[in-house]
Order: sequence, then C-alpha cells, then structure tokens
Amino acid sequence: MRPSNIRCSQNEPHRRKELRSRLQPSDKEFVPTRRVRWWPLVVIILMAVLAFIWIWFFFDGQRQDRNLRTVLVVLLGTVGSIIWFLAFSRLTGRIRSSGLAILIGAVGLVVTLIRFRGVTGDFIPVPEWR
Repeated sequence: MRPSNIRCSQNEPHRRKELRSRLQPSDKEFVPTRRVRWWPLVVIILMAVLAFIWIWFFFDGQRQDRNLRTVLVVLLGTVGSIIWFLAFSRLTGRIRSSGLAILIGAVGLVVTLIRFRGVTGDFIPVPEWR
C-alpha cells in the first residue's frame, strides 16, 4: 500500500515507458561504451623499464652488449605495443585502422628519408639524410 503523503501523477507510468524506450539497444543513439583496456600497455611499459634498469645497472657485460640488448627491448616493447593497440585495446576499428595507417606512413617516411651509414664502436647506428 502506498503512503498517503506520496502522490503519483497520471503521467508517471508514461514517463517510465518513454525512458525505457530511449534506452533500447535498437535505438541509434544508444551506444554501449566499452572502456579502453590500458593495463596490458602499462604491463608492457613496466617490463621494458625494468629490463632497461637491469641492462644498464645490473648486467655485467660490454657496452656493445648493453646497446644490443637495449635495441632488443625497444623492438619487443614496440611490437608488444602494436599488438596491444591492434588486438587488445578495445578501441574502435576506425581508430585502430587510422593508427595503423599512421604507423605505416611514419615507417615509410623514415625509410625514405634516412639511411644508416654504419655503426659506432658501441654498435650505435649513425643515421644520415638521403
């Protein structure tokens, strides 16, 4: 039984029905939002940072070995980040395809504009303009 001090208008059931109809999945305005999954990218970055710390502070090797291992960590981190972006980030397909196009364009631009003349004694590449 309803308390006497609460009054119900005649339009109230109609408003509830109207609100329910606005929130139907078939409605074009209703788009369920999925949040971006950031934790895999954070794990990839933390693993890369820990690898850098280990390589440069705790690894007993020549400087050349440290540089080669640093290049390996950078490559693995980059590939992991690309895989996260394309497969596990929950971003929309349009954003992922745009990001992939930008990445391919940037790599193509670098390959076109820069060449590597050689390396230093520590295996650090020496880039120059073409």
